[in-house]
Amino acid sequence: WESCYGEAEFNSKKFPDPAGMIKDLRELGFKRTTLWIHPFINMDCPSFKYAYDRKYFVKNKRKKQEITSWWQGSDAGLIDFDNPLAIAWWRNRLEKLRTDFGITSFKC
Repeated sequence: WESCYGEAEFNSKKFPDPAGMIKDLRELGFKRTTLWIHPFINMDCPSFKYAYDRKYFVKNKRKKQEITSWWQGSDAGLIDFDNPLAIAWWRNRLEKLRTDFGITSFKC
């Protein structure tokens, strides 16, 4: 559903009207809409630089943000959920999906 893993924005080519799609699903009787989210952001995502510049990724022993790879083979930064600013930023992105599109839950 995302434009890239961890971006937390709908891919506008695949989902040109996510709010309308979710509304249609509700009218068909689906009460909940869940999005699969990831606790990381791929390096090729626009929000990676934003998070990296603000030090929102997990750091190694030398206090340097660590870049990792995952099963898809992409390099990514893991969100540092011990950082209150990173948590607030991450949460705001999810809340925006709830309010803008009516998402009811997230799967991680």
